[in-house]
Amino acid sequence: MRPLAIAAALLVVASGADSAATATPAREAVLGGRPATLAEFPWIAALVGRGSSPLNGQFCGGTVVASDAIVTAAHCVLGGTRIDVVVGRDRLRGTGGRRLRVARVTPHPSFSFERGGLDVAVLRVARPLEVPALPVATRAETGLLRAGAPVRVAGWGLVGQNPERRTDTLRQAALRIKDDSLCGSLYEPQFRPPIMVCAGSLRGGPPDSCRGDSGGPLVAGAGAGARLVGIVSFGGDRCAVRGRPSVYARVPAAASFIAAELARPRPPEPPPSATVPRLQVLRVRCAPACTIDGAASGKAGRVTIVAARIRRGRTDCVRPGGCTALDYRLPARRVGAGRYRLTAELPPGLLSIQLEALDSRRRVLARSAAVQVFVEPG
Repeated sequence: MRPLAIAAALLVVASGADSAATATPAREAVLGGRPATLAEFPWIAALVGRGSSPLNGQFCGGTVVASDAIVTAAHCVLGGTRIDVVVGRDRLRGTGGRRLRVARVTPHPSFSFERGGLDVAVLRVARPLEVPALPVATRAETGLLRAGAPVRVAGWGLVGQNPERRTDTLRQAALRIKDDSLCGSLYEPQFRPPIMVCAGSLRGGPPDSCRGDSGGPLVAGAGAGARLVGIVSFGGDRCAVRGRPSVYARVPAAASFIAAELARPRPPEPPPSATVPRLQVLRVRCAPACTIDGAASGKAGRVTIVAARIRRGRTDCVRPGGCTALDYRLPARRVGAGRYRLTAELPPGLLSIQLEALDSRRRVLARSAAVQVFVEPG
C-alpha cells in the first residue's frame, strides 16, 4: 500500500516541517491527466514545509473550504503545525497568490497510522485566505459518490514513475467512482466503505492520483454545483497499476466533523518560530547500509543530541492490530558546521525518518519533516 504523500524515495510528509528534501521539477502533475488552471480549481491549496520554497517544500495538497480553513488528509499533518499553505497559484514556481502559516491542525479523532480511520484533517489560518471556498458534500449528497459517477482530482504529485518525477504545474484527471464491493475485494481488509471510496481505472495506466497528491481534492460536479466529495488518501505500491484504483477519504462521512471545526473561533496568529532549531533531512542513501545526512540551523544552544528517529512506514500499519511496532532513535554524529550524519543498518521495508534535536534531559526541542524511504531486503 502506498500513502500518496510519498514522492520518490524522499518526499516530505507533514510532521512539523521546517524545510523539505529537494524535489526534481517536471513540466507535468497528477499521473497522466492534463494541466489545470486556477479558473477550474480556484480553491486548490499546496501544503509546504515551513522555511522551504513551494517547489521544493510541497508535500501534500488541500482544499479551501472556508475563508480561513483548508481540508486535507490526516496522514499529511500528524506531528505538528510547522506547515504553510499556498493558495491562489497553479504553478509552484509562480509568485501569485498567498502563503500563510497554519495556526491550528485538527486531524479527525478516529484517525491514526496504526488504526486507520477517517483520513481527514482541518487546517486553520489566522488571516483570510482571500480565495473562493469549495462547498463540502454533506451526508445528504452521498449520491455524488455512486458507482460510475464522474469526478475530478487535482494536485502537484508524481507525473512519472520510471524515473519518478515531480511537477511544477497543477494537473487534473477525470475519473469514475468504483463500486464499494469491488474496492473492498481489491483492498481487503483495509478498504472501509463507510469512510472510503475508490476511483480510477481497473485496467491500469494513467490517469491516476499519485505520491504527492495526498490531501488534495476529489471533486464532483462543476461551477456552483461543485462539491468536495473525497480526499486523496492511499493506493497500491505503484500508481496507475492494474487492479489498484486509488482510495479517497469519503468526505460526507466527515461533514459533521468539518462543520464543527469551522464553527470554532479563528485561531490567533502563531508566534514566531525562530526560538527553536530548524532541522532538515538532506539525503538518505542505502547501499546496503543507510547513510542519513541532515542539517541544523537557528537557535541550537540547548541542543545536546541530534538523533534520527526511525519508524515503520504507514503501509505496514493500515490494518488495525496488524502492524509490527518499529520506533527508535539513533544518534547522529556532527560532520561539520550544522551538518550531521548517521550510518546504520536499517530493517527492510518502508521507513519514516526524522531528525530530532534533544536537550540534556532527552526532551525533544524540534523535529524535521519526515521523509520516507524504501529499504530493499538483503
